[in-house]
Amino acid sequence: SAGASTLEALDADRTAFRTVQDLTEQNENLRRALMRLKGESETAAQRELQSLRQEKEQQEEEWKTHLEEKAMQMKTLADATVNVTQERDAARRALQDHRALAQQRPQSLLAPPSSEFGSGALAPVAKEEAPSDNIKAMRAELSKRIEDLREEAGESHVAYLKATQDLAMAQ
Repeated sequence: SAGASTLEALDADRTAFRTVQDLTEQNENLRRALMRLKGESETAAQRELQSLRQEKEQQEEEWKTHLEEKAMQMKTLADATVNVTQERDAARRALQDHRALAQQRPQSLLAPPSSEFGSGALAPVAKEEAPSDNIKAMRAELSKRIEDLREEAGESHVAYLKATQDLAMAQ
């Protein structure tokens, strides 16, 4: 019985040894699996982080583009506002000038004939003439003066060109 108990003890030791060896191998396998999972986990986290960074950069670029477009729209609106303001101011001045001219016109219709008629001033219009006749006469006189000025400008330009050529030849 003593021999049997020694044999049983030896078998028990082998089972225990085998169980310890199995546990060691299982422990080693678990460590490897844990390292692999940790590596995969880190890789997946890095990929997700990289993806999030790219998404953030793309959103930033889209936002910058959006802000640039809005800035251009604001500049266009500001320019349009300036233009409309200038046009409004010019229209107000023209209206004021027109009103002032309308207030002065009845006085000029009643004014006695000027002795400067031939010196370039507009001819006074008789009081009996209709306002449309007065406007027609003023337009005709203005057209004549404009044509005279154009002729003078053309002559001056020709003289300028000739003087420029003469100067160039003299040098």
